[in-house]
Amino acid sequence: VSEWGIYGDSIDISNDGIDNDGDGYSPTGTCGLLGDCDDNDPTAYPIVLDLSADPDGDGSLDAPYDTLEMALNNLDPVCRTIVMMPGTYNLNLEWNNGFVAFNGGGAGPEEVILESGGRIADLSSGGSMRFSNLTIQNGQGSGDGGAIRVQGGDLTLEEVYLYNNHAVGDGGAVSISDGSLTLSNAVFDSNSSEDDGGAISMLSGILIDNGSQYLSNTGTRGGAILLDVSDAQITGAQFTSNIASSTGGAIALSAGTLFQTQQSLFTSNTSTEKGGAVFVGNHAQQNSFVRNNIFQGNVTAQKGGALAFSGAVSSMMVANNTFVDNQSAQQGAAIFGEATDANGLYIWSNIFYANDGNYALYLMDESIGSVGYNSAFLTTSVVPWYFDASGDAGENIEEDPNFLTFSNDGDPSNDDFSLSSGSPMIDTGPSNGTPSFYSTWEDLDGSAN
Repeated sequence: VSEWGIYGDSIDISNDGIDNDGDGYSPTGTCGLLGDCDDNDPTAYPIVLDLSADPDGDGSLDAPYDTLEMALNNLDPVCRTIVMMPGTYNLNLEWNNGFVAFNGGGAGPEEVILESGGRIADLSSGGSMRFSNLTIQNGQGSGDGGAIRVQGGDLTLEEVYLYNNHAVGDGGAVSISDGSLTLSNAVFDSNSSEDDGGAISMLSGILIDNGSQYLSNTGTRGGAILLDVSDAQITGAQFTSNIASSTGGAIALSAGTLFQTQQSLFTSNTSTEKGGAVFVGNHAQQNSFVRNNIFQGNVTAQKGGALAFSGAVSSMMVANNTFVDNQSAQQGAAIFGEATDANGLYIWSNIFYANDGNYALYLMDESIGSVGYNSAFLTTSVVPWYFDASGDAGENIEEDPNFLTFSNDGDPSNDDFSLSSGSPMIDTGPSNGTPSFYSTWEDLDGSAN
C-alpha cells in the first residue's frame, strides 16, 4: 500500500494488492480510489497535484505538480487521472478532450474542495469526466448548471458532496443536455435553481444513480431532479426535504422512454402543485416502474401527496411501495392520476397508511388504470380510494398492515415499516405472470409477494 493510501489499480485482475509492474504504485489503495490503471504497464499511473508543492515537480507522489494546468498538460495517456491532495482548489475548467478523472486524495470528500465564482466545469461533446471523493461547492451558473454543465459529454460522480451550488437557469448543481450522468453515493445538499431541477436537470440525457442522497434542494419543477425527455434508473437513493415551487417536490418527469426507481426513500418533500414527491407527465413505457420504495411525509398544496400522473398518457408499474403519512390539500393524499390514457398504468400491491387528504388513491374518471392487491388503513377521508370500477383488478382491502414500528412523530428514522409476523399483507400479492410484462412477484424465499 502506498504512503498516502490513495493509489489503486483498475486492471489488477488478481486483485492481490501486489505491485506487479514495479512502478512503485500499489494496485489497491486503502481509500478505494482508482490509481495505477494498468498494473502490467510501469508507465501508466496517476499524476499528483498539490497546490503547496514546489513549482518544479514532476507529478509524482514525492514531487507533485503545483498547478492544474501542469497536471492536465502532462496527463498519462493511459491513466488520465489526477489525484488532488487535500486543499481548496479554485477550478473553472472547459473540457472536450477525451476522458479525465479527478480523485480526491484525502480520507473523505471534505478534505478536497473545488469551488469557483462561476462553474467548476463545462463539459462538451468529446469529453468524459469523473470526480471522486471530493466536495464541489458554491458554484454559480449564469445559465444552466450551477457547478457543472454537460453538453454532449459524460459525467461520473463517485462519493462527491455537492453543496450550495446555484443556477440562474436549470440544474442548481448539474445540468445535462444530450449527455449522461452516472452517480454513486453522491450527496446533493442545499443546491438551488431559479428554474427547474434544484440539484440536477436532464434534457435528452441518461441518469444512472446508485445510492445518492438529495437533501434540501429547491427548484421550480423538480426540487431535486428534472427529467425532460430523459431516461433514469435510480436505486437506493434518498430524497429528503426537497422543495418544488411547481410540480414534483423531489422529481419531475416529462416524457422520456425509461423511468425506473426502486429501493429508495422519499421523505418530507414538498410541492406547490402536483406530486409532493414525484410528478410524472406524458410518460408511456411499460418497462418503467416505481417499486419497493417508501414515501413518507410528503406534502403537496394540490393533488398527489406522494405521486401524481398527468398529461395525455401514463404507463408504468407502481408496485410494492409503502405510502405513509403523505398529505394533499385536494385529491390523492398519496397518489393522484389524471392522464387521459392510463391503460398502461398499474398500481398494484402497495400499502397506504395514515395518509391525509381526499382519498389515499384518486384516479379521475377518464384516467382508467389498473388498481389491485393494495391495502389502505387510517385515511383521513375514511374512504381510501376512488377510481373507475372498470380498472378494479381486485384484492384491494382495508386492513391494518401491522408495521413493526410507526412512531407517527414526523421522524422517519424512528420507524420500521417491515411487516410483523401476523400482518394480513404477507403472501397476499399477485401471482407470477400477471400482468405478462411484469412477470415476477414472489419474494426471495419463493413465497407469494
